[in-house]
Amino acid sequence: MTDRARPALSRADAATPAARAVDPFWVSRQSLESDPPESGPAVLKPGCGWLPAEWMPNDALRKAFRAVARGQGAILSDYGSSQGALRLRRLLASRFSEDGLDIGPDQVLLTGSGSQAVDLVCRLLARRGDTVLVDDPCYFNFQALLRAHEIRIVGVPYTAAGPDIEAFARLVSREKPRLYLTNSALHNPTGATLSPQAAFRLLSIATASDLLIVEDDIFADFETAPSPRLTVMDGLARVIRVGSFSKTLSASLRCA
Repeated sequence: MTDRARPALSRADAATPAARAVDPFWVSRQSLESDPPESGPAVLKPGCGWLPAEWMPNDALRKAFRAVARGQGAILSDYGSSQGALRLRRLLASRFSEDGLDIGPDQVLLTGSGSQAVDLVCRLLARRGDTVLVDDPCYFNFQALLRAHEIRIVGVPYTAAGPDIEAFARLVSREKPRLYLTNSALHNPTGATLSPQAAFRLLSIATASDLLIVEDDIFADFETAPSPRLTVMDGLARVIRVGSFSKTLSASLRCA
């Protein structure tokens, strides 16, 4: 069967509660469907990593929106750069330099969400049937996204200091994965943070095996003290960093 003749993916409800428990498409849809106001109190969704709306900087956002509305008409109606707003990319590059990552704005690409960024990486670097390592447990949306690309998913046991390094090394040697997708800081759903020792060994294994790493770093701004970043330690040689404003500012901004 050619790629053009591939059938559409089925995202129908799983037939049984047991099937729903392991169906990432069902879990993703349930988490992303908003609760209508008339349905009563919203259902808590801890696996999503979303903060309550009342915890978000709503007053600051209202002030910023008013300033944008008073700005030039082109900002409100024209197409922007394919890489995203240059001023924001410059700001992000400046922040990355404070972390020890020396990059320019041309190395920053803005997307609609962290998930879209991961999706673009998979479209560019992975093919149907490739193997991708994820943490076990991991953010449920990673599972759904990789399955949508018909990518083979292999889990790496996750510990309080990061992935189980011995298991990681065995899986890399045996499975020959194309990518490893992980959270380095404030891991979802465990809350763990990668230790310096684990980060060093992880990068050593990745370098020796020519493995690419996608570091999903959307919770970085919630850290009270900086922790190791694979992107900084690696210098962007084989690590792609993904960030997002969805959890820290507003999911409605659609910017990552």
